[in-house]
Amino acid sequence: NAALVDRMRALSSSTAEAAKDASKNDNKDASKDDSPLFCTIDNLRKDNDALATQLRESAKLMARYKKQWKRQAAQLRDTVYRVLGFRVDFLASGAVRFTSTYAQDIDHNFVFSLDPHNPAQMRMIGGACKPYLQELMNDMRFWVQERGSIPGFMATVTLQNFEARPVGSSDPLPPPPIED
Repeated sequence: NAALVDRMRALSSSTAEAAKDASKNDNKDASKDDSPLFCTIDNLRKDNDALATQLRESAKLMARYKKQWKRQAAQLRDTVYRVLGFRVDFLASGAVRFTSTYAQDIDHNFVFSLDPHNPAQMRMIGGACKPYLQELMNDMRFWVQERGSIPGFMATVTLQNFEARPVGSSDPLPPPPIED
């Protein structure tokens, strides 16, 4: 494209010189930069350069936002772990896995997703360890199905796991890492 524009300028320049020679009485200076076509091309190039600069600046800003967002999400995960006692893992499917701080095994977790029939509600869609879920069926039935309270169920699980662990034992599940 640049070569084509240069060629057009050269042709325009030679045409302008021929017109200048033909009309010596005309004091008008016909240079290649005076042509509206080339002024438009130059303006478009300047606009393009300005937009490219703006795009680079936006990419830098977006990278900073992403880094800050990751830091804040990690801080939220750590806070939930330390205050509420659950490690939160966001799955690729959009579901969320909760693992109790006091769980006997890393596989003792619960997976929740948005209810497709009611987006304002979460629903439990399973967990990694089926025998563990079988042990909690009565609690699930009471808290989740009858009372409609997932937080009540999770609090019950936390208390049961806390009471089941040996006195003086440390938390088996490490807190989630905070990334910089």
